[in-house]
Amino acid sequence: MRLKAYLLIFDGLVDWEPALALCEINKSGKFDVVTVGFSERPATTMGGYKVNPDVTLDTINPDETAIFIMPGGNMWEQGPHEHSCCLARC
Repeated sequence: MRLKAYLLIFDGLVDWEPALALCEINKSGKFDVVTVGFSERPATTMGGYKVNPDVTLDTINPDETAIFIMPGGNMWEQGPHEHSCCLARC
């Protein structure tokens, strides 16, 4: 089993920020790139892309996590987020 490289997706995420990193991570062949959401609901990025999460945050196993990318976006400007502590522990 390969370690996971997670990309957090949420409404308003800045979709261009993780693009280059994800290309290099995926190209390395060392990690499974997985999108993770707060729920199973699709997210709409700042650029208008609709992205379906592969998994939800509550299903992540920290022992399988090598990389956790938290891109910028409107969510971070709205004050503390209820899942911030969980994200920091992943």
